Amino acid sequence: MTCNLCLLEETVIRCEECMPSEWFCAECDILVHAKHTLHSSQTTCNGFYKYIPPTESVKLQDGKYIISKQDRLLPTSFPSRICSSEVFDVAVSVGRPIILVCINGLYDLNVPELTCKHCTKKWDPEFNDLVRRGYWPATMQAQTLFHQDLFHSFEAMKTAAPGISRQAFTAMLDQRTKQFGRTGKVNADAFQRSFLQYVYCTFEENKLLGVKSHASLTECFWPKTLRFPLLWRMFEGLSKVLQEKQCVGNLTGQQQGRPLSEPTSWMKKVLKLLCVGMDFFSKEMRHCLSVMHAKAHNTKCEIIWNARNQEGAGTTLGEEVEQVNSFLSRCGLTTKYMAKSARTDMLTVHAMGWNHRKENGLHIAMSSRFKKTAEKTEAVTESLKKMQDQLKCSDDMLELWVDDVKQWVSKEVHQPVLLILVVCRSQ
Repeated sequence: MTCNLCLLEETVIRCEECMPSEWFCAECDILVHAKHTLHSSQTTCNGFYKYIPPTESVKLQDGKYIISKQDRLLPTSFPSRICSSEVFDVAVSVGRPIILVCINGLYDLNVPELTCKHCTKKWDPEFNDLVRRGYWPATMQAQTLFHQDLFHSFEAMKTAAPGISRQAFTAMLDQRTKQFGRTGKVNADAFQRSFLQYVYCTFEENKLLGVKSHASLTECFWPKTLRFPLLWRMFEGLSKVLQEKQCVGNLTGQQQGRPLSEPTSWMKKVLKLLCVGMDFFSKEMRHCLSVMHAKAHNTKCEIIWNARNQEGAGTTLGEEVEQVNSFLSRCGLTTKYMAKSARTDMLTVHAMGWNHRKENGLHIAMSSRFKKTAEKTEAVTESLKKMQDQLKCSDDMLELWVDDVKQWVSKEVHQPVLLILVVCRSQ
């Protein structure tokens, strides 16, 4: 088979990432993959397919094909000029060695070094240059680089499967490295440290750009979770205030705050921390008792505060907070082995990931809930009509019965002016 590029020489290299022109001779392979360093190529010089790293190439010597070493440069863009010379005429040479880690594993490369042919001034990529090109240095000396796309993949995987650990992810990267003929192992601690630094810097960048953050009041139920500066001060103070609240009762293995009939000092402190400058007492707030917990309360409490008896709640279960707790509880398999700071940061990433996923699927969830509520309303209305016909009860009489029930309930249970239900997880 002849080379797909020069159409003359015998092929010894196959690169599936260069399809449809996947077959190359030795000379064309060096020419093409000098620009496509991260491609995974296979050699057929020994009669069978074998992956070779970018730092190796096939050469013809004494009538036989041999594998020889070569230097490969880190894929990056060059500046328009490096000195004051009017003509941009530079020589590209091999700089210091560097390690690059991407989704296909680890690569041993070299940093490109430019030298002006007129004034001999040299240039090599600095920290800021690498970040702008999509890399994230693991150290200030940038001896190891992580591709930023790798962090996006890890964050998406952690959000979808919170139980996966950094060791498992880096082990996958090591397997990919070995599969494509390269050597070396990814440092799991360096990867986690760099990942958390990248997430925090992205958070601060979005704040400066005015991009909406996915950190919302959902995390109020996890006051010790968030560590990012924008939120840490608020939730640090909130956690101290919540400790003043004495939790009573124990329902299905959980401690639940006792409903209050009027706002107390600790409530006012919470409101001051959560919404500075907002008059919460001028807004309508209603307690929503979980459908599952309602059976543990007396009948009057269930009638007033049951989620399905609240106007505008639809088919709300009141278990929305527990859904967040269930999601974050799956992080326990990995975070229990972390240091406190790393655990806090990783839980922050998971909480914000939950908000991001919930926001992206909110239109689907609301449409589905509206459809179910409309169907249930139609079915209940029809059932109520049949019952009225059986009991020979008019609409006026039905409304009178409802008013009687409301008056009976209001004799001993007072509608709270403001009620916040704090759910505390047992340590």
